[in-house]
Amino acid sequence: MDQVFDHFANHMVPLLRSANRAHSEEPVVGAAESFRKVVCGFIDISLQHPEYTRLLVLETKGEGERAEYCQKRFTALHDAIDGLFQHAKEQIPALQKHSNDSFFYCLMSLTYFHLLFPAMGASIEFPIEKGFSSKREMILGVLIPDFVSH
Repeated sequence: MDQVFDHFANHMVPLLRSANRAHSEEPVVGAAESFRKVVCGFIDISLQHPEYTRLLVLETKGEGERAEYCQKRFTALHDAIDGLFQHAKEQIPALQKHSNDSFFYCLMSLTYFHLLFPAMGASIEFPIEKGFSSKREMILGVLIPDFVSH
């Protein structure tokens, strides 16, 4: 499980550090763009490694040390994103109706559903005529439509 969490952290932590520097200099562009990159990274890693999702579900199904450990690692990463989320919320209108928790609940639901139930998502073929060109674009289009085409 360490490898799974480390993969996500290795992608997201540098973006969070960069956003903190950018926020102090140029908050409008820095926070919003960095948040979009964190969200895209989460989506991309999840889609490229569906086994991570399945492993997370298995490890956190019940109670015990393994489930607690996964919960702590996930919470630490989620909490680290909160500051960036709060800054991005000031600049991205679609985030106004969310808390950090509600946004990531929606993000995880949209990202993980087809990974947990592959047959259910198989009927969606991309590009969708006059619509989204990929799963990533569809997820972004639902959650933060202002930032789909970056």
